[in-house]
Amino acid sequence: MLGRIVISKTHQKFMVELDLVLAEGQKIYKHIDLFFSRSGEDEVLSEATFRLKTYFEKMKQS
Repeated sequence: MLGRIVISKTHQKFMVELDLVLAEGQKIYKHIDLFFSRSGEDEVLSEATFRLKTYFEKMKQS
């Protein structure tokens, strides 16, 4: 499994999608999160990375 971050710019904000994808075919296994942000591009990527990392840590604990 891999984590995938997709960032799209819409007008004055960013839309971010977080997904779990299969390593072999890059097909979506599970949708994790969707959020919007008015922050800068670097901050949006940092927030997305943090949320994905948190998800993987919780998954590892269970």
